[in-house]
Amino acid sequence: MAARCLLIILAASVVLNSHSPAAASWKPVSSADGIQVYTQPVEGSDMDAFRGVAVVDAPIESVAAVINDIPAQPRWMASCTEARVIKELGENAVLIYRVTKAPWPVSDRDMVIVSTAVIEPGGRRIVANFAATDNHGVPPRNGVVRIRKMRGQWILEKLSPDRTRVSLTVHSDPGGSLPPSVANRASRDIPLKTLRGLRRIVREPKYNTR
Repeated sequence: MAARCLLIILAASVVLNSHSPAAASWKPVSSADGIQVYTQPVEGSDMDAFRGVAVVDAPIESVAAVINDIPAQPRWMASCTEARVIKELGENAVLIYRVTKAPWPVSDRDMVIVSTAVIEPGGRRIVANFAATDNHGVPPRNGVVRIRKMRGQWILEKLSPDRTRVSLTVHSDPGGSLPPSVANRASRDIPLKTLRGLRRIVREPKYNTR
């Protein structure tokens, strides 16, 4: 399983690191509260990739602590209603189960995610790649559609002791019969709402790393 997890993460890293928001292929679609959201078509997929970029007024260690607090994700991550750790896969690697709420009459979605993080020397940059996997043994739920194609990346960059640039990139195929045009429109709000939630929750005392 470890070898398969590594292949998934490497594939996600190659795809998501091949572009930056400043590149011509990333198109800005919204900006609010200092959060920029970009979209980019993905070859071979009807679903676009989305990226949100924001500066968070908190130390990089505090931002990382929020992202690593998996059970707390429903409190701040867009549309997330359940999140739990299935298994620790090694240092800075984890298998996660997550459920996302969909608007009626669309069925809710769930997924099993392999997530791994790399802290670069000096601790000024943290990169966390995540991707959906079928290699987990978690049974499907009745009435919930399993997402099997999803990859994403968090990038945290230390700007100062109390400021962190955060980038969230996600490409996902929601599965089911949801039209791609509808799914793409709905997905545009995910980076914005998630980064807003991150800014809010990181102020809580439990994430103060000092």
